[in-house]
Parts: sequence; structure tokens; C-alpha cells
Amino acid sequence: MNIQKIIEQLFNIDSNTSATIIITVIVFALGYIFTSVGKTISKHSIRKANRKIFINNLESLITSLNKRREVIKLQLMHLNVKTFTVVPISKIQFFQISILNSMTYKETFECFFTGIENILYSSKTSKLRSKCFIKVWENMSNIEFWENNMYEQMKPAQDEINRLNEILTKPLTEMRVLYTELLSNMDNPAIISLEKEFLIEVKSIIDAWLTQENIDHGYTVNEFLSKKFISLSSKYEKIQSAKKLKEHSVLASYWYGNIVRINESIQRSLRDYDTSMRYFIKTTKVLIKTLQ
Repeated sequence: MNIQKIIEQLFNIDSNTSATIIITVIVFALGYIFTSVGKTISKHSIRKANRKIFINNLESLITSLNKRREVIKLQLMHLNVKTFTVVPISKIQFFQISILNSMTYKETFECFFTGIENILYSSKTSKLRSKCFIKVWENMSNIEFWENNMYEQMKPAQDEINRLNEILTKPLTEMRVLYTELLSNMDNPAIISLEKEFLIEVKSIIDAWLTQENIDHGYTVNEFLSKKFISLSSKYEKIQSAKKLKEHSVLASYWYGNIVRINESIQRSLRDYDTSMRYFIKTTKVLIKTLQ
């Protein structure tokens, strides 16, 4: 017995009415099926698009982290004690993190853990992917923390170096004014032999300094002028001009030493920061591979 006969007997209706009911039910069922399939395809497409956006931004984040490391290497190169120059320390924004944070946790979670394409993963793999997904957010938070922390630590240090450089200018200027004046008196017949010996050695130090590269660089001035004058002045401590030269040289060397110590602190911070960026790059690569 076919379905139409059953409907006619069950509801006591004629064949035309039963046919209409069957057609209506079929049309409704087909409409429901097509609508459901359409929604499923649409949700699948949205999940797929969100997954692609998520993964692409993680890959782009790796590129930005590598570029940040290149900047760090350049800064470390400039901060070499023999050649160091003041390098602007700027804070950057990783735009990929802003994009990923703009996606709600719910929609990003669904794109990796709902739908038939994600259900097919084994229980063990699903747990691993879940841990990796959580790790992504942890990594992004840590990256922003390190970036902010680096800037907050290094900007004051850089400002302090600038301040100390201004202080250093005074004893260096006084030291140069003094030795220029002393050398101008070398041919004065009135000076005693001990002072003459002192002036000859001062000139010898200056001549050796002038043969160096970057003679105005802090390292060169400290090593070939300030320290040499301190040692020389101790030898001729009975001469008043030697005492003055030593005083200026000691101050210059002291303030330069403080700059060097701060510079070394900045270098250590940059190396720590670089190590962290290298860790985040490696971790992000593993997370991408696991989530794909």
C-alpha cells in the first residue's frame, strides 16, 4: 500500500486532497533541507574564512617579529662601546595582534573546533589543538608585555644617557681648553724644565690621539686622552696645571664610565628582548602547524 492510500484512509480524504498534502510536505521538506544545507555551507565558509584570517595574521606576526629582531640587531651594533651612538628607542604596535583581538573569542574558537571539518579530528589531536589555541592568546599577551616593558625600561635609560652626555661636555671642554693653552706655552723660555717635560708628554698624548679614527668619539677620548692625562698628571702632581688637567680628566672619565654602564644595561635588555622574540617566533610556527 502506498503512502497516498494510507493518508486517504487515515484522514478519510479523497485522492486530490491527499496528493496536495504530499506535495506540500515534500516542498516544505525540500525547502528545509535546502535552507539547512545553505546555512551549513555559509557557516562552513565563514569558519574557513576566519581560520584563514587567523592563520594569515599569525604568519604575518612572525614576519613582524623577525623585522623587530633586525632592528634590535641594528641597535646592538650601534651600541658597541667603541662606536656607540644614541639610537632612538621606539615602541611599535603589532597590528596583527589588534586584528586577532578584534575577532571575538567565540567566533575564532568555533572556526577551529566546530563543524564537520573539525569534528573529524581525533580526541587526542583536538585536545592538542585546544591547548595551542589558548597558547596563541597567551603568546600575543606576552609579546605586547615585552614590547611595552622594553620601551618603559629603555626610554628612561636613553634619556639618562642624553643627560649625562650634556654633563660630560663641561669637563671635556675644560680639559681641551686647558691643554690647548698649555701647548701654546711650550716655547715659552720662562717655564722650568719639569713643566717643559710635562708639556712634551701632553703633546705626545695628543699627537697619539689625533692618529686614531673617530677622535671625537667618547671611547677614543676616554682611552687616549682622559685616562692618559690622569696617569700623566699623577707623575707630575707637583705642577699646578697637571693637577687641573687631572681634575678635568677624572670628571670626564667618571661621567663617561656612567654612560658606558647604562649602555651595557641597555644592551643586556635588548639581548633579553631578542631572546624572547626568537622564542615567540618559534612558538608561533609550531602553533600554526598544529592549528592548520
